[in-house]
Amino acid sequence: MKKIGKELENMGGAVRLWAVDKWNISLLGSAAMITNEDDVYCMDITQDTSGAVVNQKTDFAGTTFVHEISGFIAGYNQDSESYINQMIRTKKFVVIYMDSNGTLVMLGTPDIPIRFSADFETGETNASKRGFKIKFSGNVHYPPVRLSENPFS
Repeated sequence: MKKIGKELENMGGAVRLWAVDKWNISLLGSAAMITNEDDVYCMDITQDTSGAVVNQKTDFAGTTFVHEISGFIAGYNQDSESYINQMIRTKKFVVIYMDSNGTLVMLGTPDIPIRFSADFETGETNASKRGFKIKFSGNVHYPPVRLSENPFS
């Protein structure tokens, strides 16, 4: 019997993600290897603002998977603004995210990275946070890869 679902820990959301340039990552089975961690963008996502969605699409050309993750990064300092601007210029990344259960998942592949976009917002009230709404999305020929180990030291 093949049973689907009913995990003991099943919390939603993504808490951290890493954006890796396609030239800086390789994949061997379910293990990702990062060439240079200095060129990786690590982002802590504000709680309850992020999640990944993967939709399967089938048409005359075959089956593809739309990989998408979005979230909010609180804070607006010079470094954050500089890094976001660098990412906007680079445009495409392989994304590894950690969900609330500690599972690491890779979206996009070194051969088919996904596109990055970001919007800045100040918030609407004093209680609102200012920061960046980020999004990575793209069509990939494969479903996401659950990584067998953490590729970051």
